[in-house]
Amino acid sequence: MTRPAEGFGPKPVRGGWSAPSPSGVLPSPFIFPLSSIPSSFHTLPLRSMATTTSPQDRWVAPVGPTDPIDKNSFAYASVARRWPTILGQIVDDVYQANGTKDGAALEEGKAIIEKVGKLRHEMGRDYKLSPLEEDGGSNIALYNDELRLLAMTEKDTWFTAPWLFAECYMYRRVRTYLAQTEHWKEHDPFLKQKEDTFRSSSAAIFKLATVQEELVEGGKLKPEDPQLEILFLEMFQMSLWGNATDLSLLVDRTYGDIEKLQAVGKAALEESSKKILRNDLGKLWEHVKNLRGQRIDFVLDNSGFELYTDLVLADFLVSVTPYASEVVFHPKTVPWFVSDVLPPDFDTTINELLTPSFFPSPPPDDALERMVSRWRKHLAVGRFKLSVPLDTKLGAKTQGGADFWTNPLGFADIPRVAPELLEELKKSELVIFKGDLNYRKLTADAKWPSTTPFEEALGPLAGHFPLLSLRTNKADVIVGLPEGTEEKLEQAGEKDWRVSGKFAVVSFAERTK
Repeated sequence: MTRPAEGFGPKPVRGGWSAPSPSGVLPSPFIFPLSSIPSSFHTLPLRSMATTTSPQDRWVAPVGPTDPIDKNSFAYASVARRWPTILGQIVDDVYQANGTKDGAALEEGKAIIEKVGKLRHEMGRDYKLSPLEEDGGSNIALYNDELRLLAMTEKDTWFTAPWLFAECYMYRRVRTYLAQTEHWKEHDPFLKQKEDTFRSSSAAIFKLATVQEELVEGGKLKPEDPQLEILFLEMFQMSLWGNATDLSLLVDRTYGDIEKLQAVGKAALEESSKKILRNDLGKLWEHVKNLRGQRIDFVLDNSGFELYTDLVLADFLVSVTPYASEVVFHPKTVPWFVSDVLPPDFDTTINELLTPSFFPSPPPDDALERMVSRWRKHLAVGRFKLSVPLDTKLGAKTQGGADFWTNPLGFADIPRVAPELLEELKKSELVIFKGDLNYRKLTADAKWPSTTPFEEALGPLAGHFPLLSLRTNKADVIVGLPEGTEEKLEQAGEKDWRVSGKFAVVSFAERTK
């Protein structure tokens, strides 16, 4: 296990987190009250902020952000062990890829390996997070503005910075190493891991395809059909547990463990429902059952098996139910948190599913081929859409606010920082946020009491559009639990219930604006 070198661990932090000012706003969602900033600092330009707002306009949670200062926290374990492991995997990937390079590309690969190794060294010794270098991509100024704010209270090192910021920063910094080259701009250092894990999911993939084709062959169901509600709830629960495959969290898991997490049979779903600590699927049904031919959005999380289950759910919505006629998928634009969906992953996934030799053994029938061919037709006629063009290059600046997904801010900042994105999401009758990272960003990754209302944790984002979060628990933050839930879990000996991925929350918030 990699740990900080002796003498370089987390330092005591003076003052800690302060509650909001009477106006309810602070300069940063991560750190400190406005009164703690020297007056001279207010004159420094915040280049990345919207021109119509100022630092004083920022909403902040009334509780502190999750950070690695507590050595018993999952955040500390991430900085001390998980992140160095991920950086080591990047080095291995580039080293292997460099074996086929020569000339300038070979030298660039060597330089990338050296930079990632240096980053890992800095992390282990709790160095300050250095400003990101310009690479022609998005969000660089925003990251550096946040770093300057964090530095004002000495919370700008690997073991003192807010966990969410530091994790986003790590992936964005690695991206700069690739983007600044001539020959590695399009390289995804996590692609092989994503493909290997997806390939190992063949049994669940084939099983779901067979079930899906049986449903589609039965034709589109009418609103009054009694089985529609049951099928709807089962499909959403299938999508919930589909996000149990998260490569950034699989450092210590075997493929056997992964198969268990991907169990999709009916009996497995019935058993898994007992693990949903907050279950708003009933509220979701009450909202969706009155929709007819509307738009539904997915803010995507992991590629591979989870993206596959997302596509299965989307296909169910447009092919079997009367509720949706269009599904829009929102990917990331740079390699992100190991396994997050990139625009190329979308097309690659479909091609792999249509290549029998991709899997260890071929599909047992033609159900998978028929289903995925239908998805291609959905894409061709516009029933399935990406929020960016399918051929978007890695790191390319995009229209409509898509770059927001890879900045370090929480989603409470969408109305202030990304008004274009907000207006686009408001066109949807349901925006589904998949996975743990999206949940952390929805809730400011803050140390909320577990019974805090979900809508309160959403901050200024709440009410703008119907919002659903499907999340298996893999981080400390959690809100919206019934009274006594946390105590019952602790008494039952479930000490790691917040981070193990064995438990989940389904959280729905209505449109109120």
